[in-house]
Amino acid sequence: MGLGKLFGFKKGKQEDKEEKQKGAMKLEQAVKKPQSEATKPRYEEKPDPFAGIDGEEAVSSVLSGRFQVVDVRSHYEYQSHHIPGSIHIFIQQLENRYKELDPTRDTLVVCERGIRSQDACWFLSDMGFKQLFHLTGGLSVYKGPQKGTRVGNPD
Repeated sequence: MGLGKLFGFKKGKQEDKEEKQKGAMKLEQAVKKPQSEATKPRYEEKPDPFAGIDGEEAVSSVLSGRFQVVDVRSHYEYQSHHIPGSIHIFIQQLENRYKELDPTRDTLVVCERGIRSQDACWFLSDMGFKQLFHLTGGLSVYKGPQKGTRVGNPD
């Protein structure tokens, strides 16, 4: 049911036909006329404000002390396994707790598979963090030292 019928007004068949023809003509004209460079919309594609790093690079960088490591997984996931010395801030608490982090340091954000860490990087970038990295593939690809109940050495 169209809005016209719903609200009690109708168009005659001729008016409806004329409107369809006008719409078709506009579409034809748009297809036939290529946009000039001046009329084309300009969109600047900005690069992501963070970079992804693989598990191997993450291990060497973490062990060298280059990063403050932020783990955005749930409490249960963090208890299961985490990078020693990482700062645990559940992603749903990040908006209220991001000020606990140092925005001037290189920051590696981790989660289990690498999705939530990207979301967290977007947020932290909006909050002024400049040197952001996320672990591509998450902790599932991280082969460095870990603590937790799953690895047999809880904190």
